[in-house]
Amino acid sequence: MSPLPAWLWAAIGVVLIMMESAHGAFIVSMLGTAALLTALFALLVTHSLSVTLPLFVLFSIAGLVLVRPWAVRHVRSWPGSRATNVQSFVGQTVRLVRGFGPDGIGYVVVGAENWRARLADGWEQREYPVGSELTVLGVEGTTLQVCPEVLAESSQESHASQM
Repeated sequence: MSPLPAWLWAAIGVVLIMMESAHGAFIVSMLGTAALLTALFALLVTHSLSVTLPLFVLFSIAGLVLVRPWAVRHVRSWPGSRATNVQSFVGQTVRLVRGFGPDGIGYVVVGAENWRARLADGWEQREYPVGSELTVLGVEGTTLQVCPEVLAESSQESHASQM
């Protein structure tokens, strides 16, 4: 196999780590760190692709399996850390784009994406026209649990009055 110079491994690592800022889940940064470690190995030992590629794979797996879970737990434990991914939808107002069927499933729009939604317990028997504003109460897999905005406001007010 042809050699892959250390500077190319380093460039790949830097680009991957920079891409992490758009993702934030410590996946791409683990691959970037693996590429930087591979660059160091290629610089000090050999830059043979038959050696560095398996080493990159090994570093990547180690980072994803051993380091990433620790990093995610550590960052989520910071005071003031915000919810990420779908958990950040909780509390947001969404708009109904396809009414709730007999199975209790409808579709809402969050940003520019349609999401499956299920009404919260106790709200299943009411009719909600397309365009209704609902509030996300929780997330179950890829389904958002929603309720009318009125309920969400009253629960927030009662929570504030208890403080």
